[in-house]
Amino acid sequence: MSTALIHDDAYLRTVVDALPSAVFVVDGQFRIFDMNAAGRTLFGIDSDVTLRRLCGEIMHCLHAVDEEGCGATVYCPDCVIRHSVAAAGEGGSVHRRKYRMKLREGDADRDLHMLVTASPFFYKEDGFVLLVLEDITQIVALKRLLPICSHCHKIRNDENYWEAVHDYLSKHADIDFTHGICPHCAQTHYPDLKIYE
Repeated sequence: MSTALIHDDAYLRTVVDALPSAVFVVDGQFRIFDMNAAGRTLFGIDSDVTLRRLCGEIMHCLHAVDEEGCGATVYCPDCVIRHSVAAAGEGGSVHRRKYRMKLREGDADRDLHMLVTASPFFYKEDGFVLLVLEDITQIVALKRLLPICSHCHKIRNDENYWEAVHDYLSKHADIDFTHGICPHCAQTHYPDLKIYE
């Protein structure tokens, strides 16, 4: 690969758009200057959207939509995205936190759990923050307590239906299973086969 290709704008755009996490370039006033394809997909943003708008407007923050707008609500002082961008910009170091975000999608609200990473950088003497949002909603859901039957070990899902552990995890964690047999069960269920030695 030639050095000229690495400095080509189209090449760099392709690389950034290939990242699976949402990536935003944010200035010190919390305005989004650029985003990658994953960011557009996550927040349902048309490619023709006008940038240089506040984070809460672009990201469909529930509070920014329903109230006075991004930066002017009673919730804004506690906003992890605002804190992360400010901390990275002021401290000049990477800032990383988990965040529960409420978003408005049409008439419905959606909860997302995000890992927010803010990393400062300078371009032509202007300070910016690279903001990376990783959706960890599935991981958080799997970490919560799951109601499991003490006899058959089925898990009660959100619809109050009992399903096998491997079915539940396949749906919610994108995990595929293969089967084997542990030494204890081999000895208990197949004592004549001696496969547990």
